[in-house]
Amino acid sequence: MTTQPSRAAKQGGGCFSRLLNLLTFLILLIGLLLLAGVVLLFAAPDVVQPLLGVQLFGQREGNEGGEITAVVPTTAAIAILPTSTATSPVALSQLQPTWTPQAVTVNNESDPLYTPPPSRTPTASATPCCGGRVTAGLQVLYTFAEGSGSIVHDVSGVGTPLNLSISNPAGVTWLPVNGLTINSANIIQSAGAASKVINASQASNEITLEGWVRPADTLQNGPARILTLSADPFFRNFTLGQEGTIYDVRLRTTTTTDNGIPSVATNSGAVSTNLTHVVYTRDAAGAVRIYLNGTPVVNDNRDGNLSNWSSTYRLALVNELTQDRAWLGTLHLVAIYGRALTPAEVLQNYQAGSQVTPTPTPTNTP
Repeated sequence: MTTQPSRAAKQGGGCFSRLLNLLTFLILLIGLLLLAGVVLLFAAPDVVQPLLGVQLFGQREGNEGGEITAVVPTTAAIAILPTSTATSPVALSQLQPTWTPQAVTVNNESDPLYTPPPSRTPTASATPCCGGRVTAGLQVLYTFAEGSGSIVHDVSGVGTPLNLSISNPAGVTWLPVNGLTINSANIIQSAGAASKVINASQASNEITLEGWVRPADTLQNGPARILTLSADPFFRNFTLGQEGTIYDVRLRTTTTTDNGIPSVATNSGAVSTNLTHVVYTRDAAGAVRIYLNGTPVVNDNRDGNLSNWSSTYRLALVNELTQDRAWLGTLHLVAIYGRALTPAEVLQNYQAGSQVTPTPTPTNTP
């Protein structure tokens, strides 16, 4: 007698078969979805990566402005990143693939193996010189180191040199090192306007006049012109002069006359026949100082600004442009700055001394 399966057994077998069929269908569906996702990821990474937080190896990381944060080697693998960090640069230590240098694009230019450009030393705006002298703001520098000839060269290294011509070369004596003695009435002047001096001081409303000088005597007056930017005895932008035993400076501002009156002067007895470092400074606030051998001896004030300066005046040494205010003595150094040197900078130049030798202007080097 054959035993027939019970009704309950038949129902249990049918349920198991249906469950197995459903599980198989789900596995196939998940597989198809994963395959479709991978295909779409490679076909349209720009769309999918921001949505899923996916980053392909081999893509450039970091900023878009031309700087490289990291370059990730190309492999066939895909790194799934957290959505919150999808746009952050990826540290190379997190990825750890085999390194293969890749071409990158920097500032829209392709470079197979990018190397940053070599650093360069900028060309100096003024010739470094003078054994520690201040060069910031320097406009002209005359060191009288030529030894012969009729030209005094501007060795500041700033802009077009403002060289000066000696009117009577027979009336001067060149010293072996940094010096020019004026033996008889003469004038040493620029061929044209001292534009770079004028422009710099008008821009800052400041100026420094500096000289290493040895007057021939303490009787010269007029004032006798040591350094002047002027037209004649009555019109000037500035003048450094000698009035007997006094150093006198006239500076034209919007509160003085066209002749720079009232002037600023030292006390009597300041001038001697010894080699002396004389410096005059005027800052934008109007503070005026005169220094002798690194020490301030005059503190004064001249209000206004330099907007009323003439743009046509020539620079001259040892006389007025009309050649009627001659100065005799020896010049070792003359400098003009387009700013007011500080007391410390004045002392620095004094300590550097009167004998200076400019060094060559540096050029750009890799």
